[in-house]
Amino acid sequence: MRPLEGKTVVVTRPAHSATQFVEALTSLGAVVDLLPVTSIAPPDDVAPFVDAVKGLDGFDWVVLTSVNAVDALLRVLQESAVPLAVLQSRKIAAIGPATAAVLRENECPPDVVPQEYVGEGLIRALPDLAGKRVLLPQADNARPFLREALQEGGAVLTCVDAYSTKTADFDIPRGPAPEYLTLTSGTGAKTVLDAARKACRDDWLNDTVAVCIGPVTAQAAVEAGAKRVEVASDHTTVGLVAKIKELEASHARV
Repeated sequence: MRPLEGKTVVVTRPAHSATQFVEALTSLGAVVDLLPVTSIAPPDDVAPFVDAVKGLDGFDWVVLTSVNAVDALLRVLQESAVPLAVLQSRKIAAIGPATAAVLRENECPPDVVPQEYVGEGLIRALPDLAGKRVLLPQADNARPFLREALQEGGAVLTCVDAYSTKTADFDIPRGPAPEYLTLTSGTGAKTVLDAARKACRDDWLNDTVAVCIGPVTAQAAVEAGAKRVEVASDHTTVGLVAKIKELEASHARV
């Protein structure tokens, strides 16, 4: 019997970025309910991002905190006719292995990838950036930690919105609550748990295990009312799968 046989796992990532995650879960026997609760779009005002990309050769470092940020940067590079070699010649920091993998696939291997895949880990992994010109393209609703920490460290920082996270059109599924709800961002956690409450589905808050990609997402889930919150040790979708397997193996659900 496969380790997740018959267990319902809700995946809240946008469909375009969830393929491998869903395949990993289904291969273990899980019944996957794909419920994208957010979508990715260009920022409301793209001009500052475009201007920063056109002036990319003036930066010493580019700090990238998500696959979405990499995708947006590569797209604007192409649209603005800025050679990829300009990005390749900058120092690049990636927040985690998924972001680093996309950079490597595009021949832009990062110089820094932290051991802990959160903003705090990235700041610890970076060298002294005092006086260095740093570009930080991120989501329009990104938490301010990285921006503030880089500025406090003396970096000459340009922080721009690279993409916007929008609430998708979705409904909480009918039927029994899922065993597991996977959450990969604080925005997604708040969005889906608020929707469950509005739909009078307190079983999603009380009975379902919210398995979170990292501590920031977990905090958002707790604040949104989730009662059973777990955090992946490895802050990736691979870590989410491993955490669910661990919970099943240890009979953590009662």
